[in-house]
Amino acid sequence: MAAYGHAIAERRKRFGFSIDEVAHLSGLTPTAVDAIESDSGRLTMLELEALGRALIFDPATLLRGESLPDARRLPGWFRSHTPDSSEAIPASDVRLMALAAELGEVGAFLQGLVGQPALSLAVLRSPVPLEDHEHAWREGYELGARARARLEELDSIARACEPLRSIQQILERIGIHVARVSMESWSRQAVSVWRPGAMPVVLLNECSGRVRWQLPRRQVMAHELPHLLHDGGETDLSPTERRPQPHAEALEQRANAFAPAFIAPPEYVRERVAKHSTPEQAVLQIAREWGFTLEGAVWHAKNVGIIDAETTEQLLANVAWRSRSTRIPGNWEPELPRDDPRDHGLDVEVSPIVSGLLQDLVLQAHRSGAISSGRAREILALS
Repeated sequence: MAAYGHAIAERRKRFGFSIDEVAHLSGLTPTAVDAIESDSGRLTMLELEALGRALIFDPATLLRGESLPDARRLPGWFRSHTPDSSEAIPASDVRLMALAAELGEVGAFLQGLVGQPALSLAVLRSPVPLEDHEHAWREGYELGARARARLEELDSIARACEPLRSIQQILERIGIHVARVSMESWSRQAVSVWRPGAMPVVLLNECSGRVRWQLPRRQVMAHELPHLLHDGGETDLSPTERRPQPHAEALEQRANAFAPAFIAPPEYVRERVAKHSTPEQAVLQIAREWGFTLEGAVWHAKNVGIIDAETTEQLLANVAWRSRSTRIPGNWEPELPRDDPRDHGLDVEVSPIVSGLLQDLVLQAHRSGAISSGRAREILALS
């Protein structure tokens, strides 16, 4: 087989993996990986496929004589930043993002076999350049309320003036795969990936406390939606990117504002909050009726004009009141039902990054005979 060592070595280095780490991911020995990179050993097709799985590339790309894409700069990506974006993105997290992009391609293929989602994200997508960095939150509130109204027009699952019990169900209805994975970077809450023509993918970081609990997880998922609906371009995931960019920070502020306005549009909240409520009663009503954390409800009440800035600070500082009122009842973000592969004769453990909408698509395609049992097992176990 032709010499591909240099291309493989460059991709490994761009991810930031050591030879030992690639050996572990591929199942090869470090000696074999080193020999392949230096073109001093004979590369078999099985080894090339193993390295393709480890470094997330299609072996056919090399066989066609084409260059491998930059592992840290992929087109059509929309990535959630964090306040501490000076932190270099670990190689294992970059690999998860690359795998998410590949799974998006698989998801689009499966959708073509079993049918498209009830409502495509492409119908809702409308790139909106950030007009005013100083008032990004205002743009976010406007875009969130507008997206909710548009969704209500197109899909009966979202009803006017009614709370959304499951943000994940809404995302899946418009063809977005949501997966909960463990990232090495605990401060990164979520990542959104969408290549043109592929299925959008949102990765939620289980190592983040905001993802482990239902109410904050609602906000995190709703926060990712504007990245897919309104943001554009590609993201440089290079470890040399040390400083957060003002534009990226403003986009995050806009997304932070989009989330509560999408979950509980301001006009709905103002209509439902009792006219003679105390500030504490109003905040609790918002939290309980719309599925917010208490802190999130305080900020939303302030931003929709129900309480003023001084009252906001007082409520946030009132530890005794917050401790008495922390339990928010309601079945928010229930676990969505999934078919068990074993019920379909597939003895395989579903990988966390595949669990969700993609898992459902795989089992639908297998049940209809569109893909083989072997192919179904292979996709379900991808990690």
